[in-house]
Amino acid sequence: ALLPMAAALAAGIGLLPAGVLLLAAAAGVLGWLEVTRLAAAVAQRLAARRSGPEHAQPMAARVLVAAPAARGRESRAAARRRSAAAAAALAALDALVTSRRGPSRARAGLALLLAALALLAWASGAPPVLRRAQSFAAFLPACAALGAWAITRAGDLPASLHRPLPIAPRDAWWARARVMTAAILVLALLVTGLAALQHQGGLGGLALVWPLPGLAVALLGLHQGLTLPSHASTAEALYLGGLGVMLAASWMIPLLGWIVLAAALAHSLRRLPRGQHPEAV
Repeated sequence: ALLPMAAALAAGIGLLPAGVLLLAAAAGVLGWLEVTRLAAAVAQRLAARRSGPEHAQPMAARVLVAAPAARGRESRAAARRRSAAAAAALAALDALVTSRRGPSRARAGLALLLAALALLAWASGAPPVLRRAQSFAAFLPACAALGAWAITRAGDLPASLHRPLPIAPRDAWWARARVMTAAILVLALLVTGLAALQHQGGLGGLALVWPLPGLAVALLGLHQGLTLPSHASTAEALYLGGLGVMLAASWMIPLLGWIVLAAALAHSLRRLPRGQHPEAV
């Protein structure tokens, strides 16, 4: 909230008296405190309603009770022993869960839809520069949808269930990071191919530069999910709110959003080793 407040005050310099600007700054701080106080009170009331007797049970029991019943007849193959690494096993589990109805498939579908829009932008009749901008405007949200998918996969299961398993944090990170990296690189190559067919310039920027911010946005979501296990909804809200702050910062000052993104990614990397000891929400 301080970024738009500071931008509004800076815009008033020279247009309003100094006393009015000081009063506006004080009113903004007081308003921010009262709004956060009200939001905290609403959150506490909502949490009190969800503190019934069933929430006193262990997390594992709650997950088993809340699991939806299978509909229809589903053929289940016999369990097989696998000698694959932990990261490969997690990747296979992610693919299985994503193929079924749920939040993971919804976010993966949104990423595919945005990726298709990034490719279709090159078929519009807009000028070349505008086509490139339209494609990037869909490319980056597609990467953000991949980050939301990683949150649902990394932070959906309760920590009390997956912590006893022989899975290191690096395995959980690599299982999702390599999938997102491959998807982003493939999308960037497809965009570059369409640009080459239209005799566009700057193909090196499309193939090399575009994946960097896209991968940073997606990895930020993965880190949020790994550091907040069993709190996927909270991690996703924090992730999307941070992306909104970065977008607002870019509107106010050019390139400031990328600096905020780099700082957020560095901060999440420092918190990543704490995945075995989840932070309180």
